[in-house]
Amino acid sequence: MAHYIVNRLKHRNLKIGFFLECAFLAIEAIPNYTRPKVFYAIISSVYSACLRRIRKLIPSIEASGSNSWFAEQLTLTSVQLVGKVGDTGIPVLPHTKDSVVSIAAGLPHFSHGFMRCWGRDTFIALPGLLIQTGRLDVARWCRSVKLLYEHQPTLLHEPVHRLFNTDDSPVSPQNPFTYPFAQKAVFLAFIDLALNTSPKGNKGIPATPRDGSAIELVAMGYQAVSWMAELVECGIGTISEVIIETGSTQKTVTYREWSEMIRENFEKKFWCAGGYYGDTGGYYRDTGGYYRDTVGSESGGDEKLRPNQTFAMVIAPELFHHPNMTLALKTVGTKLVGLVGMSTLSPDDGDYEPYYDTGNHGTDYRTAHGFNYHQVS
Repeated sequence: MAHYIVNRLKHRNLKIGFFLECAFLAIEAIPNYTRPKVFYAIISSVYSACLRRIRKLIPSIEASGSNSWFAEQLTLTSVQLVGKVGDTGIPVLPHTKDSVVSIAAGLPHFSHGFMRCWGRDTFIALPGLLIQTGRLDVARWCRSVKLLYEHQPTLLHEPVHRLFNTDDSPVSPQNPFTYPFAQKAVFLAFIDLALNTSPKGNKGIPATPRDGSAIELVAMGYQAVSWMAELVECGIGTISEVIIETGSTQKTVTYREWSEMIRENFEKKFWCAGGYYGDTGGYYRDTGGYYRDTVGSESGGDEKLRPNQTFAMVIAPELFHHPNMTLALKTVGTKLVGLVGMSTLSPDDGDYEPYYDTGNHGTDYRTAHGFNYHQVS
């Protein structure tokens, strides 16, 4: 463990790595039975020193008060997930030639390289990690956010533009404003294709539905449209309506009408009382109630019990009927919450595969090359 820590930090050319290397040399000269205690003492001291330094550099932690444990933990989490990583593919700032700030989609698999910066993850995490924690100076320099906003790729390395399309084709502009609004404000894009060749042929096959309406994206769309409506009603917005096309039919609606349509239909479409039928074995699971992951998917994903509904609750709580929300949270707590986080799929589901391994070169279609990373604990 000591060698692993030192090599990892020295690889990033961090001074603390060289410090720990010297400190750990002392462990080799003491009896074996005392080494764990000394190792713990060294790591604990370094960790405490890091916390003191973070508290000094981020005044918002102290300003939140001694009783705000959650605020402190949220800020410390932002330190873990936000930082300068040089291999993301984000262009460097021309006047500094330095790596730029970006938000990791997750740890450890989505912490570096072209897999670090994802559109939906960035925009969902930004308010909690950098705005609520008072780290506005960091948010201002988070160039990954700026690039994602301007160009709206799903993944910075591999731009994709779509608005609930079933493929990865661009959205055709309906009028001079609809297209940039859809691309910048609603940002409804996400992709998770297996990137390696698989002996079972799952390369390029989405592990989760790419059609239908995803619950958290609908919530983000609702907030964006409602915000546009408020701008118009305050006299700030200059464009008050958009054209919606359904097949060969066109309809003009205001932003307020659009947001109300979402609000009026949200519970009707997403709420699932009772339980669900498994799409692989015909079984029925009584859950007490939950919100569907998608609506209108032809890939069998609508009835899946996933944690995405909780994201939508945070983004747009006004869309939810509170008694139903309470039942759904109880279901999530019972079925999805584990010791260190939430499962991405209910263990009751026939597609559930608990062990995720990108190095799996086996012949099981559902797990080869980590294909099941949306179906794990």
